Amino acid sequence: MRGAALMTNIEKIKEVRERSGVGLGKCKKALETTGGNVEEALVELQKQGLLKAAGDRRETKEGYIHPYIHSDGRLFAMVEVNCQTDFTARNDELRKFAEYCALQVASMAPKYLSSGDVPKDVLDSQREIFKAQVPDKVPEDKVEHVINGKMKKWFSEVCLMDQKLVPGLAQGGLTIEQLRANLVMKVGENVVVRRFTRWKVGE
Repeated sequence: MRGAALMTNIEKIKEVRERSGVGLGKCKKALETTGGNVEEALVELQKQGLLKAAGDRRETKEGYIHPYIHSDGRLFAMVEVNCQTDFTARNDELRKFAEYCALQVASMAPKYLSSGDVPKDVLDSQREIFKAQVPDKVPEDKVEHVINGKMKKWFSEVCLMDQKLVPGLAQGGLTIEQLRANLVMKVGENVVVRRFTRWKVGE
């Protein structure tokens, strides 16, 4: 059985690799993050800006850094957004997106950029916590589905790209990733949230 399961995992990695054009290591990590779901792994790679990059070999080395400092001087956040051309780096919409991201980081204090950035030991630990929370009455064949649902909700709390935008900033209900995807369609090139930092006095 273990051999069959291993083969299945290898086949999934190959499928994600063929469909995405992304390296095997990143495909494997995306599958681990999404519980072995091929379609969700592809979505995860897209969130990281890797699918677009695979089809367009231009690197995202241009961009814009937006800092945010709260009026009381006790909270600071900064986000780097990368794109492929200097022209887009100077685009007002990209800079507004970077501003939204910085405000999001300041307000919601995400721990990770995306679910693909969560360390494997943290993922495994969190899955075990959620597994222990599944009621005994849940059928065994539904347990994994319940755990994946809880993981998805957890990602939306701790990962910047999965978080819904702070109310009042832009279109209600959109996640940072959805906002990024919309921006990509408008500017016609890849846009990636590269990294962020957040400092608060006393933390």
